[in-house]
Amino acid sequence: MNNRELTIATATTRTATTWENTYTTKQDLTARAYDPIVVNIKTHTYHNTNKKTREHFKDVGGYVGGHLKDGKRKKGHVLDRSFITLDIDNLDPDTDLINELTKLPFAWLAHTSLSHTAENPRWRVTFWLTRNVTPDEYEAIARRIAQDICPGLTWFDPTTFQPERLMYWASVLKDNKDYRAEISTGKPDLDPDSVLARYTDWHDVTTWPGVNTQHYTRHNTRNASVDTSVENPLSKKGLIGAFNRAHTITDVITNLIPGIYTPGTTKDRRTYAQGTSVNGLITYNNDTFAYSNHATDPASGMLLNAFDLTRVHKFGDLDVDTPDNVPTNKTPSYVAMMDYAQDDPQTRKENAHTRLAAVHELFAPIEHQQPATEDETRRDKTNEDENKTVPEEVEDPTDWVADLEINKNGAFRDSFTNFKLILTHDPRYATISWNEHAQKIEAREPAVLPWTQLTPGWTDNDTAMLKADIADRYNGLYAPNKMQDALLAAATTRSWHPVRTYFTHLPAWDGIPRLDTLLVDYLGAEDSKYMRAITRKPFVAAVVRTFKPGTKFDYVLTIKGPQGAGKSSLLAKLGGDWFTDNITLQDMRDKTAAEKLQGNLICELAELAGLRKTDAESIKAFITRREDKYRPAYGRHVVNIPRQNIFIGTTNVVDGFLRDPTGGRRWWIAEITGKGILDPLKMTDATRDQIWAEALHYAQQGEPLWLEGEVLDEAKAIQSDNIETDERAGIVQEYLEKPLPSNWEKIPLSARRIYLDGGSLPDRYFNPGMFTDMYMRDTVSKIEIWCECFGRDGDAMSRKDSFEISAIMQQLEGWKETGKRKRLDLYGRQRVFERTPVLEENRKEKGGTKGWDNHV
Repeated sequence: MNNRELTIATATTRTATTWENTYTTKQDLTARAYDPIVVNIKTHTYHNTNKKTREHFKDVGGYVGGHLKDGKRKKGHVLDRSFITLDIDNLDPDTDLINELTKLPFAWLAHTSLSHTAENPRWRVTFWLTRNVTPDEYEAIARRIAQDICPGLTWFDPTTFQPERLMYWASVLKDNKDYRAEISTGKPDLDPDSVLARYTDWHDVTTWPGVNTQHYTRHNTRNASVDTSVENPLSKKGLIGAFNRAHTITDVITNLIPGIYTPGTTKDRRTYAQGTSVNGLITYNNDTFAYSNHATDPASGMLLNAFDLTRVHKFGDLDVDTPDNVPTNKTPSYVAMMDYAQDDPQTRKENAHTRLAAVHELFAPIEHQQPATEDETRRDKTNEDENKTVPEEVEDPTDWVADLEINKNGAFRDSFTNFKLILTHDPRYATISWNEHAQKIEAREPAVLPWTQLTPGWTDNDTAMLKADIADRYNGLYAPNKMQDALLAAATTRSWHPVRTYFTHLPAWDGIPRLDTLLVDYLGAEDSKYMRAITRKPFVAAVVRTFKPGTKFDYVLTIKGPQGAGKSSLLAKLGGDWFTDNITLQDMRDKTAAEKLQGNLICELAELAGLRKTDAESIKAFITRREDKYRPAYGRHVVNIPRQNIFIGTTNVVDGFLRDPTGGRRWWIAEITGKGILDPLKMTDATRDQIWAEALHYAQQGEPLWLEGEVLDEAKAIQSDNIETDERAGIVQEYLEKPLPSNWEKIPLSARRIYLDGGSLPDRYFNPGMFTDMYMRDTVSKIEIWCECFGRDGDAMSRKDSFEISAIMQQLEGWKETGKRKRLDLYGRQRVFERTPVLEENRKEKGGTKGWDNHV
């Protein structure tokens, strides 16, 4: 017996992560076969336990008949094989195996395995080799020898030909009397080259016994055999199924793991590029499965779908230290492959389509080719006409779904990115946009929304319906805060300005003037150069502010005329959806008015008569602003919104209505009769469009937005005529123009009142020369007017009284409020009005005391 040193790798258990490369001899292996390890369990008990328990008792340690790279018993890690071991698990009890083995011309060793019984024979046969062989040589030799023993290979476990296959040491149940060990005598060891020579070309895997003729119905996976008729890889749920539907085996080999395999001699064959054999990879079931017979291929001996073929080649090295009993879905390669599938655009798209189709026909409104059926997806090119014209590639409008983030189960993540993608690309939500004029979200085409809006615009109801619709269509996707932020972001990318769009799509102005005589024609205003100017400029300003928000324009066209004349009707017709008359004085005191301005082009300030000075001040401050700065309701930041509107005032008052002469310049007053030749209610949309087209024309021509020259002078005169008068103004004027005696500051209030009423001063206040050097006052305070002119007690003057005196003084020519303070003997420090221009020192009345003789 040749005692050649044989390479062998051993381990104390099948789950060992590292095996010991060592050496043995035929004598050592034979001795182990004739002296099996006794397992402490009875035959009856053993055969009535479950498979997992039986595997536990079988595991008495084992070996591989060769050395392993890095001591790892993995696919592709076998360095060589020094002897062949084959398991015979399907032997008929009436067949005499030993008799069949004796017919072989080379040496062998056979012994029964732990599960062997007379009724169910189980044998392990070993053949010694005269030289070490490569893994590919090993399988070619093993299959040919197995064919010599059983031509149909039906006795053998299909996985027994794998070069990395472990064999347990010979063992026997403690009460088993059927254990046998047999060895050939007088025969030489097996010459591998003589067996290989029996092939025309042993490298061609298709010529190996059992590979080309045997249609595998059961193939080895990582831990067990799987019946291919049971589990269709295209029907798998989640990412794995999506990956398999997105990629055929051919697609994986060509695009995902290029260079691993080269084409075989037939369409369904591939060759492992780093091996020595050819045609070893076979594709099955319309390109959905692959089985590799290449011994050095990491995928060898496993029936793999597209997902697992990719996993084995891209990430199989991660499993080197993983025990064999770890489930595939717990291995590092599986985890890495799931991450890879999550990031694969085709898989993501297929996964999204599958999930969405399970809920609704999401993309039915889009005119594009629907996803192919399973059969169509297989892409069998057998009968394709290679010469047909290839149509130009058209971008798929649903490609975006491939960017949806998914978890390892293939479910959509409740991420901001997903909500933004959905709200940006889903055609059902594409109408939701940001209205730059109204500064809010709106649906440009409400009919496109998958729900019916209760009111125009966008309300909390719409937000709630949107959340529900997304959750319904996207498998329960729900995260309100993320959706709200994504909604704003997506709407912003589709922002639009409806007024700007209206102006830019107006028909060209037909050249017929309508704007300047708008108030003349519709409201019966007097036709004049002034009237035409104050009518044109506000509407031109509206156009300019639309395209250049915040443009300076702090004037208010104020239409003054009888009730029912059509003032508001005309403005509403011209403003359309962008008109409001809902801004009140109270609104102007906080951010309410600023919020109401948004989305409006013409804002009517109605009924301006009877305003208090404080109200007039509020209005003046409000209309003067060029931008509004405030924090919107439910907003997180203060915003600065440049003005995009104009103000037009209306009043029915007959007399004056301006309380603040200094702010009167802002009011361009147009008096109307209400007897125009045209009816505002009958203005057509075409006429309205032409009026705005005319305003747009003037804006493009650079129309000034202010008055000048004689028109400005007329405006001032009309403003002056419309100052709301206080009947006491004449009394105050007379009071201010009365000459004062030189010792006026020393005279008490009671005596002053006597003097001002035309009486004679008491003798105790008379001073020689006091009427000779009389003077005109050049300053006056409100308290002086209140107490001396009106004859009231100082303590009785209210804030309202103070404002009214200020209003009277503002109506009087020659006086101004400076804010300066002056100490007065009777009243202390008081703010004073000054006569303008400031009179010469004391402004003494010289040259007589006409009218004052009774004081002498």
